[in-house]
Formats: sequence, structure tokens, C-alpha cells
Amino acid sequence: MERVYRFPAAAFLDTFAPDESTPSADHQAQQPLHKPKHTHAARDFDEVDIGEPEDLWDYSFVEAFNTIKPTICPEHTLVMSKDGEDMFGALYNDDDDVPDDNTDAVWGLIEACVLFFEQDDDPFAPDDSTRRMSKAFARAQDENRAYISTFVSRVLARQQHTHLFLVVVCGASARIVRADREAFFVTHPFAYKTSPTQSILREFFRRFTEMDRAERGIDTTAKLLRCKRGTGYTSERISFMRQMANSKLDGAADHARMCFEESLDDDDWPWYSVTVQGLEFLIAKPAAYSDKPSRASRGYIALCYSMGPHHGTFVWLKDTWRRILDDEYEQEGAVLSDLNRHRVEYVPTLVCHGDVSSHRLDVKGTLARLCKQGPKPARSRVERVHYRVVTQEVGLPIDEFRNSRDLAVVFRDCLEAHRNAYKRAKILHRDLSEGNLLMVPYDAYFEDGIGIAYKGMLIDWEYGERVSRRSAPGFVYRVDRRGTWDFLSVKALNHPEDPIMPADEFESFLHILTSLGLSYLRHNCTNPVQFDKEYFATQTIDNVTRASALKERCMRHGRLFVSVEGNARLEFLKETRKKLPRSRTVVTRLVPHPIDRVFTSWLALIKERYVREEELDAQCPQIVPRPVAPSAKENVSPRKAPPAHRAHASPLSYLELNVDVPFSDSFDSDDDEDSEVALHDAMLEILSNAIEHSFWPPLDKTLDQLEVQAEVLEDDQLEERLEVRQCLSDDEDDGSPSSHCDRPSKRRRIC
Repeated sequence: MERVYRFPAAAFLDTFAPDESTPSADHQAQQPLHKPKHTHAARDFDEVDIGEPEDLWDYSFVEAFNTIKPTICPEHTLVMSKDGEDMFGALYNDDDDVPDDNTDAVWGLIEACVLFFEQDDDPFAPDDSTRRMSKAFARAQDENRAYISTFVSRVLARQQHTHLFLVVVCGASARIVRADREAFFVTHPFAYKTSPTQSILREFFRRFTEMDRAERGIDTTAKLLRCKRGTGYTSERISFMRQMANSKLDGAADHARMCFEESLDDDDWPWYSVTVQGLEFLIAKPAAYSDKPSRASRGYIALCYSMGPHHGTFVWLKDTWRRILDDEYEQEGAVLSDLNRHRVEYVPTLVCHGDVSSHRLDVKGTLARLCKQGPKPARSRVERVHYRVVTQEVGLPIDEFRNSRDLAVVFRDCLEAHRNAYKRAKILHRDLSEGNLLMVPYDAYFEDGIGIAYKGMLIDWEYGERVSRRSAPGFVYRVDRRGTWDFLSVKALNHPEDPIMPADEFESFLHILTSLGLSYLRHNCTNPVQFDKEYFATQTIDNVTRASALKERCMRHGRLFVSVEGNARLEFLKETRKKLPRSRTVVTRLVPHPIDRVFTSWLALIKERYVREEELDAQCPQIVPRPVAPSAKENVSPRKAPPAHRAHASPLSYLELNVDVPFSDSFDSDDDEDSEVALHDAMLEILSNAIEHSFWPPLDKTLDQLEVQAEVLEDDQLEERLEVRQCLSDDEDDGSPSSHCDRPSKRRRIC
């Protein structure tokens, strides 16, 4: 949340905390800013000694607040609460169970927060000063602002809140902040040690007390059920949640029940009842949630409480703040409804969905109200609206696959979902990533009885795009990089002005499989952390973001190179054991993994796309398909501005690939299907043949090799630093390097 808008306190109060007790809110907002008639009046927070260390004066601030709270905020108590190792001031309503000082925060009851910083560490400075910041000050300010953003995200993730009010205290000055999913709205700094008649802080809390729950940011569409074990409320709904969590189900259906039971075990997360399109659902800790404040997506294993066909069933409830941009972004439920209507398999089954229409984020409109007499903002981010969607299936993250064959089956199912979504409904997913490929358990019949198997499911269709819109009169393609940076195709990164085609999505599937294989399958890469950084990162050339040099080289030459330089290829391997002739000795050796042949075939298809745009480097080794003479209809003209449905590859039945996987011409496109569908068919054919005709090791999943290597590197560097430290005398400084290799960060999503 990098957008910060700063305003005078009067404008801030008039906009976000209007005074309803007087006829003129403007007059009341200005009142605290006037000088008092009696300068000898006692000042608020006089006893706060700013000269003390921060971990002492913040306690004195809280104590001073509670001393004057009968006149400043009579129905609330400020408590120093814990968030892990961090301490902050949490404002609780006296009607609730207010925790003691120095105890863990009760997130479901917090109504506002107070954060403390040193005098010179103002996260929002300078806003009304022309002095130049030193690099150290700018770095500290960025760190403090990042901390506030993370803190707000943490609070909003745990609560059902639309926004959060903060007081940021920096030594002798303070700011009032309203934080939502899009921006910080901040007052200019003011002194809080003032007389009561001049106190901006006192005036804010007086108005805050008079606000209703919705104005304070509390989501009134969600009913709080419980906040902590042994505290909060008891009701039939809580008893129903515990009863259903403890009632085991048969077969694969028990997976959702176990996930729901697990969500009840964490005391830090409150329990809620929410209503979606007239149906009531009970939720606890989310199974997945985003650290980013913008979309703020949370996924819950929910229990349906409404009477009807879904009563007592476990479902998946997604709570998010979806984008609104010229009707370009549809409700995810509307897209799923269309996919279900077209009988597209391996996509979620819609139960219900709907906007919480009263919860909208309109930065431009808010700025217009704040800047009534000032200049209008030149631009602002798009609006967001609170949205919930419920689907039937409850699955597992794809990185929990049992072996490589399970992984391949999940990819095959998701590919089929993507192919049929485009073929039948003309919808592109536009947000392919590891997190959006799911494993769903189901009851399957085996030779030795009934067991649990897994199918793939392509989820999270909120960025789905209807390709048919591109042919509408007056349509102008918006330069819009949706999705996750790491898995976008090279063409999508380098040419964002070109429409996204199924071939770009095809390439994204390969990048996802590369990421998972690098982490969990055996390969010949000795430094997977370095490969991960070089391959999935982006580079900036002339202030333009482009695909990494390694990713671009691999795609254009149809080969997974280990590094930007050199010709070594990333190979996926499996172990085989063979008994030597006339001997009892068993030899173990490494041979190509079946998934390695899938990579070889897929990369050949991708290379065929890029070879038409640019000549290959003659010195680079390449895997060259052996083409048969094409017919006249396959001739491709030189590259021009692409039409909406330009084909990026020739019909694939004329490519004879040099791979061991059986490759048939059964996917030759009909006259009414374009070559984009043929590309999907070719990809599915390659993967399906590999699944059915290759031997897949049953136990070939490894520990996450990226995490293992990162831990080893950290241990080695720690030992190196200790050795250097031991060589230093007592009066010498430790000059050893402080660099270390972090675990690669989570994939960067474009919101």
C-alpha cells in the first residue's frame, strides 16, 4: 500500500469523522485548531516523557489516555497488546472482554490502533517540508511505512473490516490515519500535548465514539461469533460448528471436514457468520489469505448453516475486494456460472456469489471530497468492491502432490479445463499460477478396493477475459498485465500491447511446471536457488520491464538452460535399479524422467512460436523439429500488428518431434477450430501419452530443494561469520560480509 494522501486535520475529520452532534460539521472540525482562550489550562498527555526510551513512553501514553478517557473516549479502553514480538496500542470497546496489558491481541475486538515511533522516524514525513532526506532517513522511512502496511494487512486479514483507523505517534507529534485496501489517508503532523480545547486527538476520539460500527470500519454484514477460546459468545452456531467438525465422513469427503476442524484450532482468528445471496455460512481461520492489502483475498472452508440442500455441507468461500474497471472485470461467480453452463470440467461448481454493494473503495471520489477547493487528483487507482463467492469443491494446494504422476494428472486436468473454457465459452483465465492449480480428492476404484485419488481443478477465474469482446465495435485493447509476473509468457512481458492469446497461457503452464519440478523433483541443477532467481525474475531495460534473460533464452531456443551463459540443460531425472548379469549386484543409475520428455516436447512447440518473430542465434544449440512440407494455407506472412485472434504456430500435425513420447496427428484442427485450440490439443496429447505410456516412479517427490539449499547457505554463512569473528581481537570490529541468500519470495502478483 504505497499510495499516501496527506491533508490538514480539519479536512480529514470532516471527511472521515464528520461531527453529527452539531449543525455545522465544518465549524466543529475547525474548533480544535483555534488557540484556547485560557492558556493556563492543563494539557493532555503532559505526563508522557518523550525523553524516555520508546518502550517506556508508549506505556505512559497508554496510561495517560486511559486516565482522560472519560472525557476523550468514554466507552473504550486502550491496551498495550502483543502481535508476536511487536507491541502496539489496541482500542477495545468496554462492552467486550478487554484483555490485560502485555497479552496477545484479540483481533476480532480491536476497533482502532496506536503505533509508536521515535521522533525522527515519522513514516509519513516529509509532507509539508522542503528539506532533502538523507538516504538513511529515506530507508528508515520506507521500512517504517512497510511495517505499517504489513500491520494493517495483518489486522484486516483477521477481522471482517472495511477500513482501519490508526494513530501514529512519533515522539511529541502524532498523525491520524485511515487505512483501507487501496491507500493511506493521513493528517499532517500535530502536537498531541495541548490543552483540551485545542486537541485534535481528543476531537477525533470524541467523534470516533459517536460513529456507528460501519463508520468505524466494522463489517456489519458479518456477525462475530467467537474471539478466543473461553471468551466471546456461545450460540447454536458455535455448537453446530464443533459438532460438524467432529463428525467424520466417509472417503474423500472427510478432507473438507478435517480442514474445517483444523481452522477451529487457532485461537488468534475469530469466528464469523457471513451471508452470501441469502445463504448463511460459518467460518473461522482462512485456509489461505493474501498479505497484499489491495485484493485482500481470503479463502475459507465454510460450513453452510442455512436450511436447504447445502445445509451442513462444507464448501469453499472466497472473500475478496475485486477490481472494477469499465466493466472489464466481471464477478468471478458470473464467469463460473458460464463455465458450468457450458459444462466445462475441472473448474469449481458455483453455489452462490454477490457483491457487498455498500463496501466500495473509490479513491478518486474520496480525494474529490477531501480536495474541495484544491487541485483535483490527476489519476487514481481503480475502484474495488467487497465480493464473496462460494463453490462446492474443497481441494489441496498443488505442491502437496504425492508423486510426479499425480502432478502430471493435475496439470492434464487443468489444461483440459483451460482448453474447454476457451473452446466452448471463449474465456481465457489470465491468472495462471501455482496457487490457482488445485488438487481435489475423490473416491476411486482400484484393484484392491476403493481409495482416494486426485483430480486437477483450475480455480480463481476473477481475472478471466471473454475473448469475444475483442471483436466488438470500438473495442480498444487495454495494456494490462494481469496475473503473476513469474509465470507470464515472454511475449506477454515484452509486448504488453499485444492481446494475450491461448499460446501465452500455454507457456504459463510450462513455467508453473518448471517451478514445481525445480522444487520437488530430482534434477541436475546444482544451484536451484540461483536458477529460480534468474529464471523467474524480470529485468528492466530503458525503464521497461521485460522477461528475464534466462527465461527468454530458454523459450526462444526451446531448451531449459541452467544459466544465461553456457549450453548445459536442466534435466529432470529418476532412479532405476538394474541387476548386473551373472551377479547379485544391483546398480542404481539416473535416467531421464518422463516429465523431462514432456518439457522437451512442450518447449519445441513454444519455440516454434518465437522462431517466427526473430532469427535464432546460429551459435546456440537448439532442438529443431523436422517439418514436412506445409500446404499453402500454412504460409505465414511477416510479423505485423497482430489481429485479435492471430495464430502463433502452424498446424501441429506437420511437426515430427524428436521425442520418445508417442505423438499422433489426432489433434489436427477442424475447419471451425483455429490453431489456438490445436495448440491446446497438442499439449494435452503430449502429456496424456506420457502419463499413459511411461513408468512414473511412485515415490519421487523430494523435500523443497529451494528451502533446503537456502537453509544450507544460511548455515554455511553463519559458520563463516563465526570463524571470522573468532579471528578478530576484542578491540576489532567484525568486518565480515553480511550478505545471505534468502528463500525466494512469494510469486509477485499483479493486482
